[in-house]
Amino acid sequence: MAHKDRGDIFDLRGIDRERGCLVVVRPDQYIANILPPDTFEEISEFFGRILPGVS
Repeated sequence: MAHKDRGDIFDLRGIDRERGCLVVVRPDQYIANILPPDTFEEISEFFGRILPGVS
């Protein structure tokens, strides 16, 4: 997302440009979560709440 009226997505969401991130987008295009790319624990916890057998 880069729109002159909204700003830069990295700045708006506090995303480190060097590290990047994992963006979880629902089918209705809602951003469900933004997670650091190297945090398995947080990613596993997030999906464990919504997908049976994932943790």
